[in-house]
Amino acid sequence: MRASEEFSRLLENHGVHEVFGNPGTTELPLLEGLRQRYYLMLHDSIALGAADGAAQVSRAVAVANLHAAPGLGNSIGFLDTARRNHSPVLVTVGQQDLRHADQNPLLFGDFRSMTRGLVKFFEEVPRPGDLATALERAVQHALEPPMGPVLLSLPMNVMEGTAEPSSGTSEPRRTAIVEDVGPVSERLRGSSNPALVVGYEVDVYDAFEEVAELARRLGAPVYAEPICSRSPVPAGLPNFAGDLLPQSAFIDSMLGGYDLVVLVGADFTLYPYSAAPLLPGDRLAYLGSDPAVPAKLRCARALGNLKSLLGAILPFCPPPDAGSARPRISAARTGWRARLRGWGASSSSMRSGAPSRTTRSSTNPSR
Repeated sequence: MRASEEFSRLLENHGVHEVFGNPGTTELPLLEGLRQRYYLMLHDSIALGAADGAAQVSRAVAVANLHAAPGLGNSIGFLDTARRNHSPVLVTVGQQDLRHADQNPLLFGDFRSMTRGLVKFFEEVPRPGDLATALERAVQHALEPPMGPVLLSLPMNVMEGTAEPSSGTSEPRRTAIVEDVGPVSERLRGSSNPALVVGYEVDVYDAFEEVAELARRLGAPVYAEPICSRSPVPAGLPNFAGDLLPQSAFIDSMLGGYDLVVLVGADFTLYPYSAAPLLPGDRLAYLGSDPAVPAKLRCARALGNLKSLLGAILPFCPPPDAGSARPRISAARTGWRARLRGWGASSSSMRSGAPSRTTRSSTNPSR
């Protein structure tokens, strides 16, 4: 079997039925055996952007096919966006025939160096018989939380070769609960004035119902993380208090009055710089699948599949008196709107220093 036909069959086994690309001569060996529907884009970067969107909508791996070193170079900005979006995009790049790589032929490139820090996994497939293993590893890395883009370099001579059909593919596994929710549930039980910050993982794990129920039981305002790549808020959620802006001074002023802020599959993305410090870790807790977030915030955590984590923590949160939560949520929403209106006028001064503790506490919507 041609290596390109085997690669196409392996993609089908992983549920990939479409490819977004802008091919050139180095991709011709792949295209000769590809059975997937091929969406021809007018630029490599648009192909990667389309695959990013498809991955978010399908919650599965999507494939972008780029043209050698120039096409990959054209797409670096979109690759960084896919990384920020935590999108499981498999990027395939046609590489020059490796048999004359020592002559630095036209279109040849060092893809590993070009994408260092932007992809979770990289491999240049050296032989047709290595395609199955390389693709298996790439898909596993793309889907393992926190998800992100991966890259396979497919040399022309490899894709023109022959490969024996592999015995099959394993089912990619996503993280289940790996840590006890006890520490976070204890913090919630001891909190009299909590707030939730929800992020992209709510959409990834389809945890909208669980978020709405947790907010109802806690009677807590719900904020969306700064610059969220997906909509993390359940439609019509009465607890929704607004979107956070990506500056520590604004985050501090909005959340400083709560005795506990729980990040639910969320992170604090920051820009531009502000001298105001973020909330201290002893007033934060994290539920989600990215260990880097609680590590940098130095807060209590429970790592794993967000939907499962929320299901495990809900029994520890008995429903409150519905009437007691309404004034606090309404005040939070009103306070968010007032701060947003005044933010443009005050952002320059906030950039030079943190708001005073007295000012922040006296204007916090939960007070």
